[in-house]
Amino acid sequence: MRDRIAGDVLEVRSRDYTDRFGSAGLRSHVVDIDPSNQAATVVGDLCQSATLPPDAYDCVILTQTLQFLQTPDAAIGNLWRSLRAGGTLLITVPCAARVDHELADSDLWRWTPVGLRRFVERYCDGPVVHVEAGGNLVATLASTLGLAVEDLRDEDLAEDDPVFPIVACVALTKPTSPPS
Repeated sequence: MRDRIAGDVLEVRSRDYTDRFGSAGLRSHVVDIDPSNQAATVVGDLCQSATLPPDAYDCVILTQTLQFLQTPDAAIGNLWRSLRAGGTLLITVPCAARVDHELADSDLWRWTPVGLRRFVERYCDGPVVHVEAGGNLVATLASTLGLAVEDLRDEDLAEDDPVFPIVACVALTKPTSPPS
């Protein structure tokens, strides 16, 4: 997927993943609802259609964000419209996670890998969809207990178990021509 993080790339809150995994020569854009975020080049609510211009980005990176949005369906629709033909929307969401104690009133949703696939297919017209899940029982229990990756052995995280995913990831590629 590294090759998909190219051109005009939009990321939420910071450009961490863009910088870490992006191609050389890309143009980074950061969206945040918080106007005090100095990294933000776009200030607005992803759930509001006026926040993002249509056909503006070649890649959108949306990590661990949908669970905090009142209307994630509106956000997905807006993000999809903001993506250029052939562009990619990269999303991660929690499957199993503790409620964020700092944002308890805003931590609203969880998805299974199949649920995430069906959700994005409902709001994105004709995408090529690739869904993966990561995690296992040990990772799920460790996360629930507040343990960090550094608290575990490499072998504890080596195998993914589809019965105990902790995160679901989806890559959606917008068709270059309208679906028939």
